[in-house]
Amino acid sequence: EFEVARDMRTDVYKVVRAVYDNKDEMSQLDEEDRLLVERLEHKLRANGLQLTAEQRTQVERVNKRLVELELEFIYNVDHATNHVMLSRAELDGLPASFFENRRSEFRGLTKKFIVLAQAAEATAVLKHATNEATRKTVYVAQSSHCPKNIALLQEAVHLRLEKAQLFGFATYADYVLNQRMAKTPAAVMELEESLSAKLRPLAEKEMAELCALKRTEVEAAGAVYDGFYEWDYIRYSSQAMANQHRVDMDEIKEYFALDSVLSKVLSLYTTTLGLKVIEASSVLPVWHPSVKTFEVWEADDSAFVGHIYLDLYEREDKYQDIAVWPLRSAVVGEDGTRMTPASAMLASFSEPTETTPVLLTHINVKYLVHALGHAFQNLCSKAKWSQLTAPRDFAEISSQ
Repeated sequence: EFEVARDMRTDVYKVVRAVYDNKDEMSQLDEEDRLLVERLEHKLRANGLQLTAEQRTQVERVNKRLVELELEFIYNVDHATNHVMLSRAELDGLPASFFENRRSEFRGLTKKFIVLAQAAEATAVLKHATNEATRKTVYVAQSSHCPKNIALLQEAVHLRLEKAQLFGFATYADYVLNQRMAKTPAAVMELEESLSAKLRPLAEKEMAELCALKRTEVEAAGAVYDGFYEWDYIRYSSQAMANQHRVDMDEIKEYFALDSVLSKVLSLYTTTLGLKVIEASSVLPVWHPSVKTFEVWEADDSAFVGHIYLDLYEREDKYQDIAVWPLRSAVVGEDGTRMTPASAMLASFSEPTETTPVLLTHINVKYLVHALGHAFQNLCSKAKWSQLTAPRDFAEISSQ
């Protein structure tokens, strides 16, 4: 709510517009100051500060409610405990490592294992389980992870449309894209339709291959093939990679131990950017004991660049994906002193056991490289103003 109220301040907009409309004053500003004024004017205008007082009140009401819905949505996801109970027989096909340290309970005389409806565990079951009923059970549990969020999404859709129409746009897509490179929904749909026309023949060929794989497996087991479903895709696409294309993702994982990958990815960035990374020389405050802290320096030790925090392992109520947050931006003060930045990378890998290290899938290696690109972009930025460190349409460039 603070950010919503801050971005709806008419007194700030009047000052920004006074500078923005003064061509002589704008011409005397340096490049960064001038860009800051232009960005602020555009942002505040897009927030509705050019609207009437009554319209601004409506926009602020909508924005505050959207923030509330977003926070409630995230809380529900982070605190969801949806899981299924499955026996060893129902989990036939899963590797022995899947059962290491896994919680279980007896239901009658049958030992049932607890399988969380989260990406990592669900993917393992969808890939390895030979029992289609098991795959369906886990897929449905994962897909209905947070049913209470449906009502939140429905309300958010209506509020976004209301907001767009206050600004004179027919749809929320029109409102958002007007501020982006695409500009119009028509441009987006043209791109999608162009891609669809090119990719559909390839998709149809791939689906025919996957259907054939499932049919062969089902009929070999003496059952009747009754179609291909969403809970089948991961299993049979993995089989196609391994059998037809000689790509075994489980075997590839053996080459991607987390500690080794992390070391090499950090080396890739430091070599490219002329930096070095060392473990923090002093104890820094962290939000969990498993968080690791590193110092980033210029390769020749001429200057300290900033800190990286790595929070890599899963735990209850933790954000589930791989992502980076800038804890502090690299900005330059009026006296020319640079505020050293800090970036935090979060992941949710399973913790290593005594016998099994953390092995990454190829896609997780890609995500790790991508995320650290964001971390180093924040560390290496030298903008005078924090709002100018990474324009939205450029934010992904350094990580691609």
